[in-house]
Amino acid sequence: MYLSFQTAAAFLMFVGASSIPLNMNLIQVSDSCCGATFFDAATSAVISRASAVSNFNALSVRILCIFITMFFFSFFAKAESLPVGAAAPMVAAVNQQGDRVVFADIYAQGLTLIYFYPKADTPGCTAEACSLRDSFENLKAKGLQIIGVSRDDVAAQKNFHSKYNLPFTLIADTDRVVSKAFGVPLVMGIYAARQSFLVKDGRIVWKSVKAETRGSAQEIQKAIDSLN
Repeated sequence: MYLSFQTAAAFLMFVGASSIPLNMNLIQVSDSCCGATFFDAATSAVISRASAVSNFNALSVRILCIFITMFFFSFFAKAESLPVGAAAPMVAAVNQQGDRVVFADIYAQGLTLIYFYPKADTPGCTAEACSLRDSFENLKAKGLQIIGVSRDDVAAQKNFHSKYNLPFTLIADTDRVVSKAFGVPLVMGIYAARQSFLVKDGRIVWKSVKAETRGSAQEIQKAIDSLN
């Protein structure tokens, strides 16, 4: 119970309290503090109490604090993705081959799916990509182009692309130019959230802020049908 109090105190200080008394020296955390400062504060508070209660494993506490911090940033993220009706971002980025892709040129070719996924070659992202791959010909017949986007680098995207024989382009958005332009928030402060957008005539005509994985193709098919 006391351990939970110490952790909660560190959280309260992070969001604005100037100081909270602990059984240790007061820890001051300003409103402008970074995640690393918060991490150190939370870790120090937890380890201080834990060491007084039992022979606690400090490394385990630090790992726990990492997850607490990542959850904290994810939970309080206020980013809002672009709404339906907004102009589609005219950005450019590199694909799995390292070639530059100009999104305006893609939009000009017709209906386009821009889907964001957290990390290449992970279970959920693989299921989503393979769902779109398996229905690619049917979706292509509807005039759809598909662009997948994540923060993975070119090498990781190339491996993901070839490993699963994906018939569409993957974007290596390492600098977050694309995800920022679409307003896609980060998960745990690291990965792009799983969101999908349909672009038609230069505007976003549909979006899903909690995109499907295994049912991705069916979700997109239903969205396309709703546009007609």
